[in-house]
Amino acid sequence: MLWRTCTGWPRYFFMAFAVIMAFSRLYAGVHYPTDVVGGIIVAFVGSCLTWHLRSTIFDQK
Repeated sequence: MLWRTCTGWPRYFFMAFAVIMAFSRLYAGVHYPTDVVGGIIVAFVGSCLTWHLRSTIFDQK
């Protein structure tokens, strides 16, 4: 399955990239801290919703 392909170092690489990008937005003064926290919350909720829908749709027996 496709969701199992992102294990090991790619998972950590992309997570580190996202964290570095979030903090670079703050450092550059492009976004306020609330913007970054809001984006993290939206991404988390969207990920959970997508994971739940994927599990519901593809894991039917």
